[in-house]
Amino acid sequence: MPIRVDHFFDQKPLKHLLDSIWMVCPKYPFVRRLLRNCHILIACFLSEKRVHFSDRNGIMTGTIQDSILKRIRREGRGKVFIPKDFLDLGSRAAADQSLSRLVRQGNIQRLGRGLYHYPRINERLGIPLGPDLDEIAAALARQTGSRVVPSGAVAANRLGLTTQVPAKLVYLTDGRTRQVKVGGTSIQIRHVPPKELPLGSPINAMVFQALRHLGQGIVDEKVIGLIRKALTREQRRALLSDARYTTDWIAVAISKISQDEIRVAENG
Repeated sequence: MPIRVDHFFDQKPLKHLLDSIWMVCPKYPFVRRLLRNCHILIACFLSEKRVHFSDRNGIMTGTIQDSILKRIRREGRGKVFIPKDFLDLGSRAAADQSLSRLVRQGNIQRLGRGLYHYPRINERLGIPLGPDLDEIAAALARQTGSRVVPSGAVAANRLGLTTQVPAKLVYLTDGRTRQVKVGGTSIQIRHVPPKELPLGSPINAMVFQALRHLGQGIVDEKVIGLIRKALTREQRRALLSDARYTTDWIAVAISKISQDEIRVAENG
């Protein structure tokens, strides 16, 4: 009887060919022995190939996970990520699986659906700190492909211009309205017409929103000084370049905030 290898592989044309040769060569024992060995070798070969492919998939997933972890660590603690941030490293399914494994391993935290956090650590207590609201907003913007900026009240508080914490954490978007809960914090993402959203980078949008919220009568030299202190030189320079997109009085306030950069440009 020919050796049956159906349970090893499903290559019917090849198996039928070998079986046919087996049946027409009964007078040549050495041929029968050769064919028997061929059946065994082919079965072993295909079995090894299947194991190899399975291992290869595992290695590929592991490599993607390692690459994701390296990028997260390179970005630094405090960042909030979404699977879309890693699609250049592999498929969406591979990114989801890798992030889930990193959560189980304790490398990152899962904040909510599709939101992951590489937390800062409190040096005294050794416990992870919560995510920054602006990082969450930026991640939500990338997730939905829409713009997300803080409301005026949130922006003023974030810049240290007011001590009053807003009763509701409201961010404005040109996307859909929704409620996002991160831990014990609830963030309301409220739709507004695109024309109501300030242009520029996220930090510039925050400054514009804060100034608009306070109003021209409240924005004095103290407020100007606080904003100037809160921004780096590069941020003040970028703020000045986006001032042309704002109302006249806000543009004047921006010029005061960035007066050092204006002086450097004039002397440069």
